[in-house]
Amino acid sequence: GLTMPVGSLSIDELTAEQGGNAAEGVYYTGDYFTGIDNAENTTFLAAMKKKFGANLKTPNSLSEPEYDGIHAYAMAVEKAKSTVYERRESGKRR
Repeated sequence: GLTMPVGSLSIDELTAEQGGNAAEGVYYTGDYFTGIDNAENTTFLAAMKKKFGANLKTPNSLSEPEYDGIHAYAMAVEKAKSTVYERRESGKRR
C-alpha cells in the first residue's frame, strides 16, 4: 500500500463512499460536504430526504449548479409564458 498522503481535487463524497476501503485515508477537497454541521445544511438535507426518500443519492458539488440551471430555466419559462423555442434571425430583436 501507499505510505504517503494522497490527495484528490476531483473526488466527491459519493465517489469516496463507493470506493469503500480504497478511498480510506485519501484527502479530498470540495465545495460541499453533507457532514457540514450547521442549521442550514441540516435543513437542506432534511428537505432532500423528505422529497427523494430512499432514492436520494449523496448530494455533491454538482447538486447546486444543477438546481441553479433548472431554477433559471423555470424563471425563463415563467417570463416567456411558454416553453416553445422561436428561432430568430441573428442580431434582430423583438
